[in-house]
Amino acid sequence: MAMAVLLPFWITFGRGALGSGGWLSLILLFTVAPTLLIALSIISWLIRSRPSVKANQMVTQTEAYLMTAIYASVFLFGLFVVDGGDTPSSVYSVATKFLGQSFNSLSDYLGRAFFIITWILIAYVLVDSIIKKVRRV
Repeated sequence: MAMAVLLPFWITFGRGALGSGGWLSLILLFTVAPTLLIALSIISWLIRSRPSVKANQMVTQTEAYLMTAIYASVFLFGLFVVDGGDTPSSVYSVATKFLGQSFNSLSDYLGRAFFIITWILIAYVLVDSIIKKVRRV
């Protein structure tokens, strides 16, 4: 549940604290961050409320891997997403700040890729969790 709060915080304020803040951070704050918070909270609730998880206090190994992949993907999205460029100093990603300007194009590509990967994983885990909840697995 903590990651449901920390990851939206990372993609908005964490990036800015590491020098990659601009209008994109504000856009992410009002669009992606709340959606991510809600999706991860719902997934967490669905998983934790299943009888098998309540009884064993453990998720399945597959769920653990998938949730870890989601958390890593969101973190990497925040690391690689390039700000919109509203000012000359804000056309970088966090990774570009550390790896140099020549990394900016690759960083933009990776940011987009991790954004897509994140939402595919979230959709899969959400549907899987709903099915398991309905079946009371």
